[in-house]
Amino acid sequence: MAFELDLMIQYLSRSDKVKNLVLKIDYPYKLPSSFFSLEGLELLELTNCDFKPLLKFNGFSMLKSLKFSNVTIASDLLQTLLSSCPLLMDVYLNYVVTTAKLAVEVDFWC
Repeated sequence: MAFELDLMIQYLSRSDKVKNLVLKIDYPYKLPSSFFSLEGLELLELTNCDFKPLLKFNGFSMLKSLKFSNVTIASDLLQTLLSSCPLLMDVYLNYVVTTAKLAVEVDFWC
């Protein structure tokens, strides 16, 4: 199953038209490197995923909604992800495993 999912994500990464991606998986799944090139994402929901890019990751600059459930991610990477999404309006973190304590600072602009 993971191999087929890897191929699907690789196929999707070739298009800049993918705006929404929801992956709700019943078993732990390591996201393939091609996932991190989905730069046009506006909505991302991950369940049971290991969020570890192989190369330098600059985030998803178009992201408006982020939902993580049972996701493993390094705390500095999560910080990079959150700070690189200027349009982010909705964040949901449930059972997120990080490498260190996570401190989130939020500025509200009206």
